[in-house]
Amino acid sequence: MDFINPNILWNLVWIIPLLIIFFFVALSKRKKAITAIIGDKNPADFINLSQNKRTIKYILLSLSLIFAVVAAARPFWGYEILPFTSSGRDVLIALDTSKSMLSQDVPPSRLEHAKMLIKELIESSKGDRFGIIAFAGSAFLECPLTEDKSSLFSMLSELNTTSIPVGGTNIEKALKTAIKAFKAAQGGYKAIILVTDGDELQGNSVSVIEEIKELKIPLIVVGIGDPNIPAFIQMKDGKGNDILLKDAKGEPVKTKLNEKNLKELADTTDGLYVRSTAINNGLSEIESRINALVPEKYSSANSRRPLERFQIPLLFAVILVIFSLAIGERRKKE
Repeated sequence: MDFINPNILWNLVWIIPLLIIFFFVALSKRKKAITAIIGDKNPADFINLSQNKRTIKYILLSLSLIFAVVAAARPFWGYEILPFTSSGRDVLIALDTSKSMLSQDVPPSRLEHAKMLIKELIESSKGDRFGIIAFAGSAFLECPLTEDKSSLFSMLSELNTTSIPVGGTNIEKALKTAIKAFKAAQGGYKAIILVTDGDELQGNSVSVIEEIKELKIPLIVVGIGDPNIPAFIQMKDGKGNDILLKDAKGEPVKTKLNEKNLKELADTTDGLYVRSTAINNGLSEIESRINALVPEKYSSANSRRPLERFQIPLLFAVILVIFSLAIGERRKKE
């Protein structure tokens, strides 16, 4: 089983502990309220309530909420074969959203410059499908391949350095996510656009290159930043003031474009390396490389669409709510 929106599952990290806390806080408050009324007497002599039944009801309602979150993540397994209905190319854009992308050596910042470049590329394309992957220490397919530009722009505008809960930069996971997404939507003419400053802190991107070469997917690498002069990473504090990111020793963190590594990635996949700057964003070079791909006639080929199974956890959630409502809270008469 896999998920189309796996990042939604991260909500369980705070939902489950919160449910546990609510249960014990409510239990404590009830005990204090009862004690205030009857004193040290046995509550069972005055209250016809089964604490066990009430606990079961709460557990059932909590589980229904968890299943609802799982349903929202859109689980799927298996695929259905569908004919393509348009023509164009499939392009997955992997955008680096790590904190180093906040550096302002490319104004207004590396990240905002990258987002503007991607928007221009999508706007100028006709008949091509684009998908967006955000990555830092991990990677998620934020928007599957689509021709719907409004959906792409909406998702793109929301991306920031908090989009990925795991910090760092892992290009390897970004490329693996792209390969997985392409396998779920087969077509003959594909490309991956990697937009990053190349500051690879985790993973080994070289380990994915062989698979990309076997699939004959060109890797278009867009480098953002200055390769010669390290830049500070500027952030906002809780009050909205500009501060510099500092390391464990209290020293300001500096980052520069790792151009050597990015060029090697592009060269080994018959791709293209472009450094995007404020003066020349490299759009024309990227467009030329994409246009060199032969347009895929989707209408004469087949694609695979994931078979969503969100109905199953959603059904469990509804059943659990019904069961919880059916359970009374009164004790059985002895």
